[in-house]
Amino acid sequence: MGALSLEKPDRNVPGIEPADAGSVADQALDWFVRLQGAEDPAELAAFGRWRGESAQNERAYAELLRIWNLPEVAAASQNLARAQGTQGRRPVPASGRSARRPGMRTVAAMAACIALVVGVLEYPALLIRWQADYLTAAGEQKDVTLPDGSRMLLNTASAVALDFEGGRRDVRVLDGEAWFDVRHDPAHPFRVAGRYGEAEVKGTSFAVRSGDEGDRVVLERGRVDVARLPDRGQGVELRPGEMIEVEEDALSPIRPADPVRDLAWREGRVIFYSKPFGAVIRELSRYYGGRVITLNDRAADVLVSGNYRLEEAENAIRSLAEVVGAKWTRLPGGVIILR
Repeated sequence: MGALSLEKPDRNVPGIEPADAGSVADQALDWFVRLQGAEDPAELAAFGRWRGESAQNERAYAELLRIWNLPEVAAASQNLARAQGTQGRRPVPASGRSARRPGMRTVAAMAACIALVVGVLEYPALLIRWQADYLTAAGEQKDVTLPDGSRMLLNTASAVALDFEGGRRDVRVLDGEAWFDVRHDPAHPFRVAGRYGEAEVKGTSFAVRSGDEGDRVVLERGRVDVARLPDRGQGVELRPGEMIEVEEDALSPIRPADPVRDLAWREGRVIFYSKPFGAVIRELSRYYGGRVITLNDRAADVLVSGNYRLEEAENAIRSLAEVVGAKWTRLPGGVIILR
């Protein structure tokens, strides 16, 4: 499909929620929780009045109903119930009619499931925090002068650990991305390791990005040797304007890099040309403080182009969703669902 060129997010794109929409969504979710098994006529009547107060309230609750009934949500709920061995029914958003209040065993099992899921999701992040000497939150960057005088710029949602003892100059990118301007010292190589690869230099400027899929090295100036870990047996030399990716079992071919585009985050921007919508949303999610869930498979492959300021990541996601025809929903807690 053709590329869609977008230069700057438009805050007035039709369909974007107004500033107070999050509070309405919070109220809808609050009513959903309160009305599980509600039998008090006064409470049901109050719910009815709330829905009737405005079209916005009605839309917010209708949107919650639609999301709750998505097959993915229903399947996850049933899997959790089976894992806990509970016989209770899946909660149903209230429509105004009373329902039987769930038993304490079901409520306790639901709470245990939620705690388990949150723990599983947070445990890797906690491990990284314990190991890191420097880290950044979503949307944050940090400029650091290293013990040898080299400069490190840490990108969003990133973490690194340092080892500069005994003449060593070793950095490990635990997660995310960092750019380095290395102070020349032929006697003490500067090494940056990711999850699967390691870059070694004596004085140069380059960036390393590390993630579950692999590591990426982009060389701006100088030269850098890149090798696979743990044995460093397979390696290549990069020249300025080149990049390479290191996966668990292979090195990619050396490819041309575009430092202006690939390292635009140093200037507070994200630039992409004819990239799939799904890949762009994953990239923008790194700069957004909440979760972004994409359920629209048809939009994922639409090619888009854009140039956005990083502090406007949420607006960029909104604008791109509108352009590719994906429906936008923002839930409490900063969760964005694209359908």
